Amino acid sequence: MKHIFFSLFALLFLAACSSNENRTINEDVAAFVESNPQISVFGSIDAKTILDKAEYKSIDKFGESIDKEMKTIESILNFDTPIYFAMDGTLDAQGNPGIIYAFAEVKNRASLTSNIQKRGFDIDKGTDFNFHESGDVAFGITDKRAVFVIKEGLTDGKKLVEEAIASLKEDTPDNKVTEILNQKADIVLGVDVEASFLGTLSKLKMEEDKKTELTEMLAGSYTQMTVSFEKGAIDLKSTNYFSDGLKKWMMFGNNSSKMLAQLGSGSPRAGIIVDFDMKKLQKFMDKYAPNALSEIGKQGGGQVQMGLAFAGEEGLAGLWTGKFGAVMMGNTDADGSFKPEFNYQVGLGKGILTLAKGMLDGMKGNVAKMSLKGNTLTAYSSELYMPGKGGLKLPRGCENFGKKPVSGFVSFDGLDLSSMDLEEGKEFVEMLDYMIFEMDAEGAHFYLKSKNNKDNILKQVVDQAMKKLEVNIKNS
Repeated sequence: MKHIFFSLFALLFLAACSSNENRTINEDVAAFVESNPQISVFGSIDAKTILDKAEYKSIDKFGESIDKEMKTIESILNFDTPIYFAMDGTLDAQGNPGIIYAFAEVKNRASLTSNIQKRGFDIDKGTDFNFHESGDVAFGITDKRAVFVIKEGLTDGKKLVEEAIASLKEDTPDNKVTEILNQKADIVLGVDVEASFLGTLSKLKMEEDKKTELTEMLAGSYTQMTVSFEKGAIDLKSTNYFSDGLKKWMMFGNNSSKMLAQLGSGSPRAGIIVDFDMKKLQKFMDKYAPNALSEIGKQGGGQVQMGLAFAGEEGLAGLWTGKFGAVMMGNTDADGSFKPEFNYQVGLGKGILTLAKGMLDGMKGNVAKMSLKGNTLTAYSSELYMPGKGGLKLPRGCENFGKKPVSGFVSFDGLDLSSMDLEEGKEFVEMLDYMIFEMDAEGAHFYLKSKNNKDNILKQVVDQAMKKLEVNIKNS
């Protein structure tokens, strides 16, 4: 009987050991992220799918050579799996990430090494991995993985690569890291909220018990972002996976729909609504960063200090309630000129309210109507778009404007671009139909729609870029 139990135990042990050898690359990267608590950002880029959506093979004069290069890459790397990345949350003096890592799945270690050597790179061949280091970049190649390390002023590349390779072999966590890395999209991004603030927390002048409390509150909180390139659109979605303690401090208001009703009538070309709870923000700062405002004043200089002087006891909430809404109206005249008109509403804090009342008469001459009710300032630059004329008629695709605490849109259809400084990108903006953005405590959504619904937006961008290149060549 003892032999049976021993055999079963040995079988389970061997199965557990061998499972790490046969894992997918996203499981390995999840193990790496979990083993390195300083990693703040991680994710993947599905390079092959992105290139296919751009229809790179059809690019005139370049497609054939790109395709040839792609076939070489696909013979040595598994391009059917995404390229994964991770970034150290520790920032340098310039605000750049401390270390950037990238991971790819290797098909043939010897062929990959040989191909890199042919391109002029020196490779030190080792038993566990082949290695190269030059400048700010180092990489190692094992039988299964290629690991890249990028760090400004890199001096310990081999050590970092060796440690990264070892971390890939750790146990895969059963948490949000693995769940995020399992997402299918052209680009996937995960943010470890706690790791993102580790460097900042160490520099804050905060009592140690408050630092501990804040660190515990941030633990286990993540934000997931996915980017998909579609026919005629870019679709970006983010989802927050926050701890209960962090959720309690979410500073979004709930009056965006009320603001929308006060933004007049007509067909707006663009709009934005912001509804934050500034009192909650100030309460958070008072608890965890009581010296933040004075530090902001010191860094900003005299003008910032003067502005903060109006804040009063309510702090930032004394300057602004957190509520702001505006829409841009206007029509194109027969001569092609476009005169924008604006309707807007802003909530003024108590500290600045007296000053605003004194300036109100001087401001009224620039608009058709302006009123201050309580602490809410509302203005309309033209009588054509004042309330009481049927309300706002939002453009197609932008109907959700104002339904989230933060939302915005731009309708490019018929929008005059001549007054905008778009010399280097006007042709790309002219491709667009509309853009929408919305955000609340659960996450955010950004959607960019082009006028062409048939082709993937990446192909449209590539085609437009090639047309621009041909024009530049002809004019050079």
